[in-house]
Amino acid sequence: MVRFGYLRFVLVTSAALFVSSLAGIAQGASTSDARTIVFVCLHGVVNSQMAAAYFNKAAKERGLPYTAISRGIDLHSAIPVRVLDGLALDGLDPANSPRALTPADANGAREVPAFDAVPAERSGQASVTYWSACRLASTTTTRHGTRSSGASTICFRP
Repeated sequence: MVRFGYLRFVLVTSAALFVSSLAGIAQGASTSDARTIVFVCLHGVVNSQMAAAYFNKAAKERGLPYTAISRGIDLHSAIPVRVLDGLALDGLDPANSPRALTPADANGAREVPAFDAVPAERSGQASVTYWSACRLASTTTTRHGTRSSGASTICFRP
């Protein structure tokens, strides 16, 4: 099971770096440019929700005109209580209720960062940036003790 604190750290750091990369773009952007960032994860209720919430906080703090939303591929109907509680501890709300990614969402976005594979029929003409190469460290507790597996990598791909 991935520890929530570590997942939050990875997403906060990645969202802040992503916002920083967009800061230079925003200065030269015209009013007709897309201002929506669509974060995508498999179920649309954990990684993309957290990334969008932290992104929106960082963008607002920096006065950037971007807004992030969350979308899923194989949608779950509700955001887990643990995610809601974690966001609330940081004074945040989820970006939106769980919704499936549509080609219109992707085509209308400035960027489409995804944590999981996005089927071509869902991505429309948008270019998807995959953050899925980031494997979060997982810790498994067994009757023989605790062991960790996976790489603990912070992933950011502008």
